[in-house]
Amino acid sequence: MKASDRSSKATKHTYPPATRRDDSDAAEQYDSMASAGGMHVITRRLFLIFVSFALLPVIVLSGIAIVYVADAAQRQVEETLMIQNRVFADQTMARLSAAERYLRLAREELLSSDEPLSEGWKSSELLNFSTTSVSYMPASFLSNSLDAQRITHLGTGRAILLRQPNSSGVDSIYMAMLADPAQPIKGSVVMRITENYIFGEPDLRDLRQDNCVYGALGLVLLATNNEICGAFDTTILGHQGNLHASPASKPLTLVYREIFLNENFRMSPWWVGIASPDADILRESTLFGNTFLGIAILLLLVLSLLSTRLIRRQMLPLNAIMSGIKRAAKQHYDKPVLVSSGDEFEAVANAFNDMSHRVSHQLTTMASMSEIDRLILSRGKKEDIIRIVLFKMGSVLPGDHFALMLFDAKDSMSSQIYRQNTGAGSDLLVIETTVTAESKSLIARDEKEVHSGEHLKLSGLIKAIGGNIHHHYQFVPLNSSGQLIGAMVVAFQTQPTIDEQSWRLASSFADRIAVGLTNAEWEETLFHQANFDSLTNLLNRPALISELHQRIARAQREKLHFGMIFIDLDNFKLVNDSLGHDQGDQLIAAIATRLLECVREDDIVARLGGDEFIVLTGESHSAEESAAACNATATRLLKAIQRPLALLGTELRNEASLGIALFPDDGTDPNVLMRNADTAMYHAKSEGRARIEFYSKHLNDSVVTLMRFSSELKQALERNEFILHYQPKVCAQTHRIVGAEALIRWQHPDRGQINPDEFLGAAQKLGMMNLIGEWVLENALRQIATWRQQERTTVPISINVETSQIQLSEFVDTVTKQLNRFGLTGEDLEIEVTEGMLIDHLEASISTLQQLRYSGIKISIDDYGTGYSSMNYMKQLPIDKLKIDRSFIINLTTDPIDQAIVTSTIALAKSLGMGVVAEGVEDHQQAVLLKEYGCDELQGYLFSRPLCALEFAKLLDADLLLRQANRTST
Repeated sequence: MKASDRSSKATKHTYPPATRRDDSDAAEQYDSMASAGGMHVITRRLFLIFVSFALLPVIVLSGIAIVYVADAAQRQVEETLMIQNRVFADQTMARLSAAERYLRLAREELLSSDEPLSEGWKSSELLNFSTTSVSYMPASFLSNSLDAQRITHLGTGRAILLRQPNSSGVDSIYMAMLADPAQPIKGSVVMRITENYIFGEPDLRDLRQDNCVYGALGLVLLATNNEICGAFDTTILGHQGNLHASPASKPLTLVYREIFLNENFRMSPWWVGIASPDADILRESTLFGNTFLGIAILLLLVLSLLSTRLIRRQMLPLNAIMSGIKRAAKQHYDKPVLVSSGDEFEAVANAFNDMSHRVSHQLTTMASMSEIDRLILSRGKKEDIIRIVLFKMGSVLPGDHFALMLFDAKDSMSSQIYRQNTGAGSDLLVIETTVTAESKSLIARDEKEVHSGEHLKLSGLIKAIGGNIHHHYQFVPLNSSGQLIGAMVVAFQTQPTIDEQSWRLASSFADRIAVGLTNAEWEETLFHQANFDSLTNLLNRPALISELHQRIARAQREKLHFGMIFIDLDNFKLVNDSLGHDQGDQLIAAIATRLLECVREDDIVARLGGDEFIVLTGESHSAEESAAACNATATRLLKAIQRPLALLGTELRNEASLGIALFPDDGTDPNVLMRNADTAMYHAKSEGRARIEFYSKHLNDSVVTLMRFSSELKQALERNEFILHYQPKVCAQTHRIVGAEALIRWQHPDRGQINPDEFLGAAQKLGMMNLIGEWVLENALRQIATWRQQERTTVPISINVETSQIQLSEFVDTVTKQLNRFGLTGEDLEIEVTEGMLIDHLEASISTLQQLRYSGIKISIDDYGTGYSSMNYMKQLPIDKLKIDRSFIINLTTDPIDQAIVTSTIALAKSLGMGVVAEGVEDHQQAVLLKEYGCDELQGYLFSRPLCALEFAKLLDADLLLRQANRTST
């Protein structure tokens, strides 16, 4: 969308035309381009040619001058060193000649002495040498050091120089002459001369120079600097000259001169020299060269500055254009090319600016479209797409204010306005507003019309996008699958003109936005479905496991503790079955809401499925703190669940069992932690329900056993591993069989027969008694029907029924259907219930038992005397028989208290019109007493143990034959 024909007040997104500038502005731009490497190759070429021709003569002359000056300076320094070295050599020779004279005087002094000549060094006071000493030596001292020439020389009374080791083994210089040339046998006078005498005291030497003295074969006699004097190859020394060396990359020059000692002292010549670094020799020439080089560089800079000043006036426009082209190649279009040359260069620059603007706009549009497409493909969030759209909209579309309006899918009058926030905080501002059907109709026209704010009744929308009624507005509809979902809103401060191309661009932009938003909403829906429970909006199991992994990782890293609370509603199946699944769902949703109200902000609530919930408590720094927090939270949760809840006009009181496992004490793995919390919950159920239990190892062992029973009991029902045994009830007066109690037995394929007390207790805790009770009812009635088909004698069979079965709304129908299925009547069945269970649900139990009794089914209270034994409920319950518990029968013959209880119970039952059955009768005396007390029926091992169906049928047949025989005899 582009306004091509704006009024003079409209803003046009183009670069300003090239304008004239003064030379200082041009220089600044040229300097910036030159520093950035933007100088054109032609400019550089002209610059190099100009500077080269200007500096070439200067460079040649400078080179010649530097070479000449350096050579002259070097020669001058070397001549100076040679003069100094000659003086040093002359002084050395003079000292040796003086030493010869002094030695001659010393000889005269020794010979004129009255003392006999003796060996030994002694200082010569006559010579006054601080470092010399004179000694008389026998003829043998010189015998090893003399050749023919030296002997002849000594015979003339002259001295010779020797180099021999002293008493310390160190070579020393000696001057010797015969004590008496006429008689060599008398020995010689020898003077030991130190190098300080020969070459001068160190303190008197020029410390700026290094003196070196070499003997035959390059032997170093004197070295003021051993490193420097040892660096030269002295085996090639001539009469005089120079040597060069470079120890440690430090060039050195040695100026040397030969001292002839053969004439006077019959010794090989010495070479004395002065060593000096080349840098010192060339110091003057280097100084001259550096000075000259500085002048040359200064001259080059001056010439370069002048050349630059002249060339840039001609080449600046071309450089500016080339810089613009380079920026365009890097897709940097924000800076226009500014040329004010007044020639063709300026025209080219303006054309290039227009082209850059169009390309920049197209690239920006494509980038914005691509960004939205990327978000669509990457499944970006709705807010991210809106944020990108609002950020890019200003660079793609002309306008002063931009906003997105999205309609609420659930409320046709509501919409949300999204725009960039210019204040602090979030960069996205969301405003709720209303939208009318008229406004939607206006937007849906899909026209490139621009509306004046004065004629739009959209004051809320205008305020929401930050505009006013004096602005002009354009609405571009957002359609998804043919449905209007919102609009892209552009506000102009002045009246724009929208051409066809601009409108197509805006429509294409809007289509991408619509696709992106629709896709984002769909992704959010899929994410919510994948991670949240649809009924309660709580986290589901996979999301909980993921959150649990993250929380465990954080807790392990920071050494924190937290707890897991496993919640299972008690008797939820009863509610579901009695009130229906819809009401069960409402109950689950209401419980979920209550759970959320009880937890803290950092707690997490999830639904595993069915009536099971999980609560993760916030992290704590100690196990005690975590346990206390879990207990407090669990207590609040249990109280919230127990609050009455109205469904279908019925007030329900719910209960739940809660198990708690703590991290890390009870598990460091999500599955282990959840399993242990589940174990604690099952323990809470087994302990009476509506309880809170913490996990423990002992608890885990018992629950593992319970879980094993759960699996095996289900398999037992499926594989028909249960069987029924029948224990007869006999008439107390005649001992004839008048009924039987069906008792379930479990024949396990691996463990054999399992005690009923063991597996029935597990079934009770697992909530499986209803299934087992249905199996007992069905198979007991089937057995009666089978006996009748076999034309055998039958008696009423009593079965034990749990209170949970009686509370089922369909229990009466189930019993009736089973009786009808096998062609039986109510007289064939007796139902035994435990008194304690009935009291907990008295009203519901009375109604169910009355309906069963109306069907002809006899009702017995089992284990009477072990429960409440209340006279009040005894009057209310529709009961036919009382069954005295065996605990009162065992000691009946010896315990007066048991006798009193039994007699009073029988009397009570008789007064209420009920029959009495005594169970656990094991000896004849017990049977006699019970008969005397008026008991109606007896049951126990005295008469028969529980028998399988076949054996019980035989027992019935035998009892029938006995009756017939008695009748015949009478």
